[in-house]
Amino acid sequence: MPVDMVLRGALIDGRVCAVRVSGGVVVEIAADLRASGDERTLDLGGLAVLPGLINAHDHLSLDLLPRVGTPPYPSAYAWHADLERNYPVAAIQHRPVAETDRVRWGAYRNLFSGVTTVAQHGPLPFRFLIPGSLPVRVRLPMAWAESLRMGPDVASRARYARGRMPFAIHLAEGVDETARGELEQLDWLGALGPGTMVVHGVGIDAQGWRLLAARRASLVWCPRSNHFLFGATAAVEEVPPEVPIALATDSTMTGSVTLFDEVRFAASLGKVAPERLLAMVTGEAARAVMAPELGRIAVGAPADLIALPPAGSAADTLLAALPSTLALVMVGGAVRLAARRFAWAGDLEPVTLGGERTHVQRGLLALTDRLARALPAGFPSPALAQLS
Repeated sequence: MPVDMVLRGALIDGRVCAVRVSGGVVVEIAADLRASGDERTLDLGGLAVLPGLINAHDHLSLDLLPRVGTPPYPSAYAWHADLERNYPVAAIQHRPVAETDRVRWGAYRNLFSGVTTVAQHGPLPFRFLIPGSLPVRVRLPMAWAESLRMGPDVASRARYARGRMPFAIHLAEGVDETARGELEQLDWLGALGPGTMVVHGVGIDAQGWRLLAARRASLVWCPRSNHFLFGATAAVEEVPPEVPIALATDSTMTGSVTLFDEVRFAASLGKVAPERLLAMVTGEAARAVMAPELGRIAVGAPADLIALPPAGSAADTLLAALPSTLALVMVGGAVRLAARRFAWAGDLEPVTLGGERTHVQRGLLALTDRLARALPAGFPSPALAQLS
C-alpha cells in the first residue's frame, strides 16, 4: 500500500530537492520539506531520482526463456515457422510453470531494471487486471494484435481501440519485401492512426516514416531483439521528430534481460543521443502508450520514481544503471524495491540481485521456489540468473 512520505535529498535534474508523496501522487516538490502528521521521511542522501521507466513492449509470460532460434531470419514469420518446426527444448521445459507464475516473473524481471509500467502484448490472466496485483503497473486497457498474418482481426481491434486506448501490433518485423510492405497494408485496413503502436518497424523506409507521422502513430523500438533475429534494426535516426519512439525490451526469447541492458545496447548503435534514450523510456514512451501522466516527476503525477547513484546527467545515470545499483523503486507511492537502508518503507523481503543484497516486493521468494520445483535443474534462464 502507498505510504505518505517525504523523500529528502533527492537529486532531480541536477539539483537536490525534496518530494512529498501522498495518496500515491506527488503533491509537492521543493528545495526541502519536513514530514508532518503520519508522514514518514526517507532520506536519499543525494541519490539521483528519475521517473519510473516504461517498458512499452513485453510478453510477460515468456520472460523465463533464453534466446530462441537460429538466426538470421528474413522476417519474424520465418522465425515463427522455425519455432514450429524445431521447437526448442528450453521452451518446452518451461511449460509446466503456471501461466500466472510466468506473468508474475515477467513483472519482477521488469522491476529489477526500474520499470514501473509495462505494456503487455498479449492476453493477461484475469486476476492481474486488478491494480496492484503485480509489482509493476501494467498499461490497461490495451488493445493488441499479433501481426497482419497471425492472430485476431487487425482492423476490428484497431477500430475498437481508436481514441480509447493504445493499439499495438508487430509490424514490418524483418528485412524482406513482406516486411517492407506491411505499413502500407496496415494503413489500407484503416488500422494506422492515433494510438497505433507499430512494434519493431525494421522494414519501414523514409516514406513510411512520413506516413507514420501523418497518421500520428508511434514506434516501439526493440533493437536488441531486431539485431538478434535479423542483424538490423529500424532506422530511428530517420524518424520525424513528431513521431513518439518508445524503447522496449521485447521478451527474453529475443531481447534484453533488462531495460537497462536495452538502453546501453541502443546507445552502442550511435543512432540516438543519450538524452533521447532517456525520453524513450520515460516521457516519450508515456506518449506512445497514451498515458501522459506517466514518465515524469511533477506535482499531480503518479509517484512512480526510481533512485540510483548519480553518474553525471540523468541520461548518464541511466546508462550506468544496473539492477544491483537500484536503491529504490516506487510505483504509485508504494515502495516495490529498496536497498537495505530503505527496506522499512514497503512490504519487502530480502533477496540477492546481481550479487548485491536488496529487498523486493514480498512474494518473489515463494515464486522462485515454485519455479525451482517446476523447471528442470540448470534451466537456462538469463533473467532468472540475476538472482542468487
